[in-house]
Amino acid sequence: MELSSLTATLKLDYYKLTINNQLIYEIDVVNHVRNTEGTDHMQNIRELLGL
Repeated sequence: MELSSLTATLKLDYYKLTINNQLIYEIDVVNHVRNTEGTDHMQNIRELLGL
């Protein structure tokens, strides 16, 4: 059996990955959100920018 592979490059404004209703990643470029397993890494920056 021969395995195949797929490579793709995408430019997204929003990406969200959930597995079994659990948030794994959420990236929202427009609203400055980068959430990894429940930790919002951009919260301090949004507060500094007044967003």
